[in-house]
Amino acid sequence: MKPSANFLLIVVCVLPNCAADFWEYFIGPRLSTGNGSERAAPKVTDQLVRSYGYRLDTHLVASQTGHILTLHRIPRGRKAAGTKPRPVAFIHHGLFGCSDMWLSRGPHLDLPYILADSGYDVWLFNTRGNVYSRKHKSLDPDRDAEYWNFGIEEMGYYDLPVTIDYILNITNQKDLFYLGHSIGSSTGFITCSLRPEYNSKIRLFMALGPLAHIRHPLNLLHKVLFSLLSPALSLVESMNIYEIWPRRFHISRLVEAACEDGSPFQKLCLMLIFSVVGEDPTQLNTTTFPNFVQYYPAGTSLKVVSNIVQYYVSGEFARFSGGKTVPFIYDLAKVTAPVALYYGPGDLLVTQEDVDYLSHRLGNVTGKFRIPYKHFNHLDFVLANNARSLLYNNLLSVMEKYK
Repeated sequence: MKPSANFLLIVVCVLPNCAADFWEYFIGPRLSTGNGSERAAPKVTDQLVRSYGYRLDTHLVASQTGHILTLHRIPRGRKAAGTKPRPVAFIHHGLFGCSDMWLSRGPHLDLPYILADSGYDVWLFNTRGNVYSRKHKSLDPDRDAEYWNFGIEEMGYYDLPVTIDYILNITNQKDLFYLGHSIGSSTGFITCSLRPEYNSKIRLFMALGPLAHIRHPLNLLHKVLFSLLSPALSLVESMNIYEIWPRRFHISRLVEAACEDGSPFQKLCLMLIFSVVGEDPTQLNTTTFPNFVQYYPAGTSLKVVSNIVQYYVSGEFARFSGGKTVPFIYDLAKVTAPVALYYGPGDLLVTQEDVDYLSHRLGNVTGKFRIPYKHFNHLDFVLANNARSLLYNNLLSVMEKYK
């Protein structure tokens, strides 16, 4: 099969630039190049949400460190009327994510729309450094390394508390439902552990594929991947690169063309994805998946990625140490907000063994749910064709008990 004309066009247009500066295109921009934002793909959350008939509000919140965070809010469903207060559902994305990765498929498939139509006031978080939260009161992310000096703990200690307080103040609510996917759960656990006064502000913590202590034996690919990542990240930092996998128009188009139906590279594309998150071709729509790369990845700091590597190499849910000292391990017994844990049997990144270990360390686990499909993987929490019947309906049922 010959490559599509679209793919050839992209290769011809992009490769000369990639050869000239591989790291700029495929990893992240060097500081002081002034081109960090020029290559960014469009921000499409507003367009996506409104195209499906929902209202979208955008809010900006300044963290104590000066990072300016963007929150996207769907205050009600399409058919809802009136101004009666609705319980708040707060959604925190995973690594390299952003708000619009949850919004591209429509009302019958995507969690935020389902929550809004079920009577919730939905708020979507954007972590500092991603395409929507790439601003600061005084620092320039394209020129100042200090902007990128943050890991997962900084997001949990500074950003989540100010965000939660802001939302509760705007909505006049005393608490909220917290839905965290992957490191979205990690960040929430850090908040509740280091700032325990915030436990009372979370009505129910729903942890989806929660990343914390890693207790499962890594497969060969993951062993190789994480062993190589540490020196690779050091090399990247030595090249004055601190932003990893930002949203880029040209890269999105390249990956989209490689993964689309009819591409000779589609099998390779899917193999690479499944080898990391778990194989589940039945639940991944290969026709629409290429569109997803318009929304993912959306960028983060090199230090956040280094945090993840440390979690997997050490097996401990601990403060980033760079391997120089014995790290401080988060006390999860201080997480006293009620927590419901969800895991996929086919997830290679967060397994039942990890969740079992986590459940014994949290202070108030109210339920542990195995998603009833043996191939359900780490990406399926966001993209599974049958996510509503396999997972989201259960979330709604459990949340209803806490309304």
